[in-house]
Amino acid sequence: MQQSLPLCFMFSFSTAVSADLTLEPMVVTATRTAQSKTDVLASVDIITQAELQRKQVRSLPELLAGRAGIDVDTSGGFGTQSAVRIRGTNADHILVLVDGVKMGSVSAGTFAFENFPVEMIERIEIVKGPRSSLYGSEAIGGVIHIFTKKGGDKAFIPTVKVSYGTHETAETSIGLAGTIGATSYGISAKYFNTEGIDSTNENNAFANNLDKDGYDEGSISLNLTHQFSDTLDASIHALRAEGNIEIDLGFVGRDSTDVAQQAVGISTTWSPLAIWSTTVSISESRDESETFGNIPSVFDTAREQWSWQNDFTVWEDHIFTIGYDFQEDKVQSTTAFDANSRDNKAVFVQWQGGWQALDWAAAARHDDNQAFGTEDTGSLALGYTFNNALKTTLSYGTGFKAPTFNDLFFPFTDFGFGFTFQGNPDLKPERSESWEWGLQQKTAWGHWQVNLFYTKIEDLITLSADFSTIENIDNARIRGLEAVIESTVWGWDTRFQFTYTDPRDVDTKQVLARRSLRSASLSMDRQFGALGVGADIIAKGHSFNDADNNVRLSGYHLTHVRATYDIDSHWQLQGKVNNLFNKRFDTVSGFNTLDRNIFVGFRYQ
Repeated sequence: MQQSLPLCFMFSFSTAVSADLTLEPMVVTATRTAQSKTDVLASVDIITQAELQRKQVRSLPELLAGRAGIDVDTSGGFGTQSAVRIRGTNADHILVLVDGVKMGSVSAGTFAFENFPVEMIERIEIVKGPRSSLYGSEAIGGVIHIFTKKGGDKAFIPTVKVSYGTHETAETSIGLAGTIGATSYGISAKYFNTEGIDSTNENNAFANNLDKDGYDEGSISLNLTHQFSDTLDASIHALRAEGNIEIDLGFVGRDSTDVAQQAVGISTTWSPLAIWSTTVSISESRDESETFGNIPSVFDTAREQWSWQNDFTVWEDHIFTIGYDFQEDKVQSTTAFDANSRDNKAVFVQWQGGWQALDWAAAARHDDNQAFGTEDTGSLALGYTFNNALKTTLSYGTGFKAPTFNDLFFPFTDFGFGFTFQGNPDLKPERSESWEWGLQQKTAWGHWQVNLFYTKIEDLITLSADFSTIENIDNARIRGLEAVIESTVWGWDTRFQFTYTDPRDVDTKQVLARRSLRSASLSMDRQFGALGVGADIIAKGHSFNDADNNVRLSGYHLTHVRATYDIDSHWQLQGKVNNLFNKRFDTVSGFNTLDRNIFVGFRYQ
């Protein structure tokens, strides 16, 4: 069934997987141990390096927009604020990890998907459903784990990518990776610049700054792993991305914002006994923002983390995990928060086992937060595999979302016109319960999977009726279905995805804002000798921009087409057209989205 591997080896394992697509992909995020994707008892979506290169995406929101169970909305072009939601939950109900490091702003509570450099990514694991029993706060809707590029099977593997396209958009990235003896390494750098589009439109009451809003981004990442012996290894990884986005909301006089994301970590794994593997990791993540204009502001937040995880393989097909996590959140800002730090201590346990055709995974976690006290979460998943490789799963899990610094500690502020606001230090965490039933099968013609899910969230944090503070007053109920079919049809590698979601406020019965009730996507790729061609068709049903469902956002469908040509074994020409039919659509009322855009370039590896 499962097999436990050292954590730092897990991070480098993705290179081997993407290099040999005949191997069953490995997943580490669902259980914090490595296991084959077919053994995972959760709904998992893996985006490989091969898919990243094939799709020629230039942003994380673009990459995630067509995935089953995911909603993405953007407030303009490249670099503008984007929200990602899993299975109808809130944007701040997603835990984002980068090489195992917890990311995001501790003041706002969300991760800046729009500013993360796609060219640094080796692979992504998306685990849908609650994972608070292993990771703590935020993991109500799921976990998105980004693995950055690492070493390969040769001593020196250089990569270069250059592209240019619509709106004077230019992108250049370089990298070098390899393995020398017992040491593997990877280093990547990227620069991205675009003139952009006008972010706001006529539906935005404050759109009095009608000009193009540019964005530029520079980033670098480093990974280094050394195998000291068969039982001891260590790794270090670092990433920093900096950008500048021009702001279009002239009513507050904000001209532009400098943003930065950073993740730095070291980890070591030692196996003193055949049945025992222990991993210690220390890391820090940063989310920084400085806005320039008539109302300047600074929000620099940091998360200092360390973790100790022990995995015991007592007998075949049984893994017991016990661990400890420590996290300290800090904020430095021009806003004088009532508190500028808090810590969280947690212990967690897990048992993964199996007997004949039955598998199970049970986990529990106890969090002790300096700001709001303790929180206990748990999960149980069962799986049964029939003789024809048909597998059914049933799972239950609880989750929670800690209030942010903005929610708890925002100081009393008088904005004028009789409008005042202040954080609420008495807030409770948001809490959830989730059920999921799944059915999947891997056959000679491909793979199919269906998942039914139900989530209830209580004590949702929202504005009070007079907008003067934050309160735990809302409750939500979400139910839905996801279906994925993968196959080769007439020579075309095909993936079809469909999602039905019904996310509603329990009291008002209204649909939660900016969630599409129905969505579907079709991805097709085929190779004709040196020529590769592909297309993505994405269809989204209508949604509502507001909680009262007064502003309806129309549904839409988009078509993206792409092509590659292999000049030789190292050089490849690339071209892509996004929004081929130049559809106009809004995912946030008052904000534009990208029109038809064309990119051409080359890649060397």
